[in-house]
Amino acid sequence: MARDYYDILGVARNASDREIKSAFRRLARKYHPDVNRNDPRAAERFKEVSAAYEVLSDRKRRRSYDLFGERSQRVDAATAAGADPFAGFGDFASVINDLFGGRHRPAGPEPGVDVEARVEISLADAVKGAQPTITVRASRQCKSCHGSGARGGVTTRCPDCNGEGVRRARGPVPFARACPRCNGTGRAVGEVCAACQGEGVREEEQQLRVTIPAGVTSGSRVRLKGQGAAGKRGGAPGDLYLVIEVASDEQFKRDRDDLLTQVRIPFNQAIVGGRVEVTTLDGAVAMVIPAGTQGGQRFRMRGKGSPRLNGGGRGDLLVEVQLDVPRQVDDRARQLLDEFVARTSA
Repeated sequence: MARDYYDILGVARNASDREIKSAFRRLARKYHPDVNRNDPRAAERFKEVSAAYEVLSDRKRRRSYDLFGERSQRVDAATAAGADPFAGFGDFASVINDLFGGRHRPAGPEPGVDVEARVEISLADAVKGAQPTITVRASRQCKSCHGSGARGGVTTRCPDCNGEGVRRARGPVPFARACPRCNGTGRAVGEVCAACQGEGVREEEQQLRVTIPAGVTSGSRVRLKGQGAAGKRGGAPGDLYLVIEVASDEQFKRDRDDLLTQVRIPFNQAIVGGRVEVTTLDGAVAMVIPAGTQGGQRFRMRGKGSPRLNGGGRGDLLVEVQLDVPRQVDDRARQLLDEFVARTSA
C-alpha cells in the first residue's frame, strides 16, 4: 500500500509551502544518490521523497491529492508522454542544485589559476622602486586555435547534446549533466589542434616588465592582474603574484622602514666634534658630530630611510659612529696623550 506523501516528508497536512520545502531539503540531503552511492535503499527512499515533493510543492496538484489521494497523481505521467522532465517539478531542480553545489549544472568558463614568481632586487631598488624585466612560465591561450582546442579554431555544434551543453536524464528524478563530449560548451571539436593537443592552452615562457613599488621588503607580494595562467573555455586568466626577495647590502642594514649605516671618524674628532660626510641612498650628506661622541653612539637622520609602502613619509637613517684609534704611537705621542688625559680628568 502506497505511503501518504505527507508522512513521507514528515509534515502535517496543513504544512506551509516553506515547511514542505524545508522537509524535502533535509531528506534530499540525507538520501541523495551522490551521498549514498552504495546504498540502493537510499536511492529508493530519495525517489519516494522526490515524488512526494513533486506533488506537494505544486499547489494545484497538492489540492487534487488532498481530494482524491494517490489516484489523482502519477509521478511518471510527464515523462511517459515525452514531456520536459523538469516540467511540473516546481523548484525541485533548483533545490537539488542548492543542496549539492550545482554539481549537475553544465560546465562553463573555467578561470585560470594564479601563478607565483620570486623576484630578487637590491636594497636600493626596494627603497626607490624598480621596473625589472622578469621571465615567467605559465599557461597561455593557444594562438593556433584561439583557445578552442580545435584546428584553426573551427568548432561545430555538438551532435550529442545538439548544442545545449547538457544531457538530460528522464524519469521521476530528472537530472541535467554537462555533456561529456563538449564538456558543457555546446561546441564539439572536429580535428584537434596539433599545437596544444586540444587543450586550448600551452605552457610558455614570457618576459614581463613589472613595476616594483618603493618601500617593499622581503616577503612583500605584488599582484599583477590577469598575468597568471590562461583560463579555459573563455574563462578569465589568473593573476601573477611576485614574491619579493631583497638582497643584503654592504653599506646599509634595514629595520622595517629605518636604515642603519656606519661612519668611521678619528678619535680626536670624536673628542672635539666636527662635521662628517655620511653616505645615504640619496647621496652624501653632511652631519655634525658633537664633542665627546662615544664609539658605537648612534645619531638619527630624519626622513633618510625607506619610503613607507602604504604611504605616510619615510623612515629614518641611523648613523652609528665607529672610532679610528691609532694602533701604534711613539714616545712623544704617548707623552702628549698622558698630558691630555691629565688635563681632561682634572
